[in-house]
Amino acid sequence: INNNIVVCTNATVAAIYLYSAISNPTLANCNFNCWNSTVFLARAGAAVTFATWQAEGRDANGTTANPLLVSTSTPVDLHLLSSSPCVNPAGQTSTLTVDSDGDARPLGATTDIGADEANTTPTAPAITDQ
Repeated sequence: INNNIVVCTNATVAAIYLYSAISNPTLANCNFNCWNSTVFLARAGAAVTFATWQAEGRDANGTTANPLLVSTSTPVDLHLLSSSPCVNPAGQTSTLTVDSDGDARPLGATTDIGADEANTTPTAPAITDQ
């Protein structure tokens, strides 16, 4: 699981839920994810903190910070704000070349976390004769 943003607004629901009746499932190769949730991980009925998740070797470059999306309420706009911690994370090695809008990636120093590549280049205001 790499390069994702998960926002969970229900304080009783985990961002990740791993369950198996016969084993304790694990995930490998998790990095550059933004898990914005009160409860991070439920595994076999027990809550696991993000710090424990990282100590187990996952998401060394991940975060639980608010991803700072334009709007998660109506009207929904899941684009990244320029101040988002998901913009240009150091060390990101994603080879994705286009985002969910068809925009080129990366636009900055590295590929942004999530499906959207933030277009943080300010545009000049239109000047019209009055």
